[in-house]
Amino acid sequence: MTRHIIAPYLKALRRRSAFSQEDVAFLLGAFTGTRVSRHETGACAPPLEVALAYEVIFEVAIADIYEEDLLRIAGSIHKRARTLHESLAHRLKDPLR
Repeated sequence: MTRHIIAPYLKALRRRSAFSQEDVAFLLGAFTGTRVSRHETGACAPPLEVALAYEVIFEVAIADIYEEDLLRIAGSIHKRARTLHESLAHRLKDPLR
């Protein structure tokens, strides 16, 4: 994941919502803002459950939070899909294969 990209975005979302790190931590079920701070600085990427929680808290789709990752993953999948399509077309032409 591109932690260096999402980190400032998370911080901006939190500030726009007027929440402190402790407020967001409370909503996440944590006791301190340390976890939120780690996500905002890029020290660690939030696990899926926390990323989904950020979606609920900030009312922003997870795909928007991870836009660069989504584009990178989509590109990889499309590339593999083209390769698979070519492979399947080749197999259909050669039924004994």
